Amino acid sequence: MKKSHRILFFYPLKLLSLLPLQALYVICYPVYLLLFSIFKYRRKVTLQNLRNSFPEKSLAELHVIEKRYYKHLSRLLAEIIKGISISEKEIRKRVVIHDRHVLEEVYNKHGAALMLLGHFGNWEMIALSAELIAPHHFCIVYKPLSNSFFNALINETRERFGAETSPMELTHVKIKNLHSDKVLFTLVADQNPSNIKNAQWVNFLNQETAFLTGPKILSKRYDLPVLYLDVKSSKSGYYEIYPKVILEVSDSKNEVDILQEYAKMLEDTIRNKPEFWLWSHRRWKHKR
Repeated sequence: MKKSHRILFFYPLKLLSLLPLQALYVICYPVYLLLFSIFKYRRKVTLQNLRNSFPEKSLAELHVIEKRYYKHLSRLLAEIIKGISISEKEIRKRVVIHDRHVLEEVYNKHGAALMLLGHFGNWEMIALSAELIAPHHFCIVYKPLSNSFFNALINETRERFGAETSPMELTHVKIKNLHSDKVLFTLVADQNPSNIKNAQWVNFLNQETAFLTGPKILSKRYDLPVLYLDVKSSKSGYYEIYPKVILEVSDSKNEVDILQEYAKMLEDTIRNKPEFWLWSHRRWKHKR
């Protein structure tokens, strides 16, 4: 991070992050009003995505989800700011892992594995907590942001408690070097592929959806088991995570479709609390 960026942006944000999270929620609440009521940020995209995903719901029900979603965005911003200085004690209190034995079994039997999750809840807080709550070393595979300051800020925050970050284009190199170690390679795998020629089309939220094929390729090439991280939240700023096995061994006899299973599990997560997913993202701009 450039020195000028630290002085102008990072240090003020770090001072702000020292406030209690409840205070940050109050400070960030106007963001909800700006996005939802004044600028109407991507509201057409959001509502269309909701309509296509939940045709069984009435327009009134969809508007309730839409409104809750934009409130979630303001709280998400507050939580990301808090992550800059949050203590280990507080992060352990706010992110609780269930079924830890699933990770321990993978750790003991296979060492390295792939972990897939979605843009649900606060994936940044989960990434921040990963090294503290699981037996593996965590390597977070990310798609670099176009803004160099925020890209550096996010990665610096993710690595505060020992996790490692690796840009998506270096994934093969990183896994090749570390796949024999006790490493969990974590990918947020619900992004829209930039090149749909190599995408896999999967039924997801009532629509044909293009998915990145990277997880399937990596699992097969390096014989890695694949896990899904189910996320639940009963109140703002608190998350419960449940690791689930998608594929234990990658071989020619195993007919598990990794991406279809991942899509199904993620859809179940979303349907449980739809306002926590990233609806303003143009997820379905590509068609088959």
